[in-house]
Amino acid sequence: MKYPSAPTLISIVDVYAESGYNHSAWLTENSKTMVFTDENHGKGVKIFDMTDIQDPQLKNIVRSNMLQVTDSLTESGSVAHNPYIVGNILLLSYYHDGVRAYDIADPSNPVLLAFYDTYPENTSYYSYKGCWGLYPFLPSGNIIASDITNGLFILDGKKLLNYLPDVPLENSLVFGANPVFDALDIYFTFDKNTKAEVTIYDMTGRLVYSNTIVEQKGSGAISIPVPALASGIYVAAISSESFTLTSKFIKASNK
Repeated sequence: MKYPSAPTLISIVDVYAESGYNHSAWLTENSKTMVFTDENHGKGVKIFDMTDIQDPQLKNIVRSNMLQVTDSLTESGSVAHNPYIVGNILLLSYYHDGVRAYDIADPSNPVLLAFYDTYPENTSYYSYKGCWGLYPFLPSGNIIASDITNGLFILDGKKLLNYLPDVPLENSLVFGANPVFDALDIYFTFDKNTKAEVTIYDMTGRLVYSNTIVEQKGSGAISIPVPALASGIYVAAISSESFTLTSKFIKASNK
């Protein structure tokens, strides 16, 4: 990789509302919106319009105040740590307040879609405790959140991330859980209206399940009861005239 020998400064955002210790930033895929955090108590999360990179414009500020403290803009307020953007969804790891997700399709009007408090036992925003990182880019749609106090959380983000109107559709298959005990939950996405066969094979190639589904373009799900299957490794497949999707899963014992 070549690095520029003499990089040129295009613009700088060093004077802005609720400025503090600027810690982390993330851009939308089209680079038109930037979100950044100041890792200080009481400082909100800034959403900037980057359409004119030489003249970034502040569009809005979002904040969390789950404890409903009176002076949320002071040292008694909450602290945002890291932002990530998937499509139009802004995901924030918040000390003390956990994971928060906003629709920022309109940067001037962010809408809170969901939240999960990984540190519900806290009673103040003092110090730096709770959620300090997350990762929302797994193909399963799960969101991983790391909490300093309570450990690692795996959150089901499929419904939230499927909310995105502008994610390119592609044929995909993921499991809701693996290993499986009583039911195999398969989540799929089709890029067009599809008639497909859902099958399960054991490791000897024996067919143990078969069903035909007819689904419209987009995301869907099917739940297959598997309590009668013996413990072991199986292959699930979704097959149509134009594609075949396969993935292995483990059937665990109920004993």
